[in-house]
Amino acid sequence: MRSIKEPVVWTNLLFFVNAFAWWAVGFPNTAILICLTSIASFMYHILSEREPISKGVDVFFAYLALVWTVYVSLKTISVLELLSVCLVLAVGLWFKSYAHRTTYENMHTIGHLFVFVGQLLLAKSCFKV
Repeated sequence: MRSIKEPVVWTNLLFFVNAFAWWAVGFPNTAILICLTSIASFMYHILSEREPISKGVDVFFAYLALVWTVYVSLKTISVLELLSVCLVLAVGLWFKSYAHRTTYENMHTIGHLFVFVGQLLLAKSCFKV
């Protein structure tokens, strides 16, 4: 079991900031989905990435949150904002995929930070509504 002090664990708590951002721009259901995603990822990492069920739940909620938040944002996002989010997402996914070939904790933590920034950008794009 990992410690809450490990960055790969505590960075999941940043996603609650994302949830608050979605709530603040008027999307409470999206905020709840982001909270569930944060909890799923936290549980997966606190259990040292060893439980296949927690991995499945984590991956399911991560993809669901990504697809849903992009879908919701498409109504208001500008082309420049969408390109920025795609760039942030691409870099974050690169770090997460590279994590399995190097220092997992560091690279995966960086991936979490890029997801955090990407979700803030998506929520910000909905502020116009």
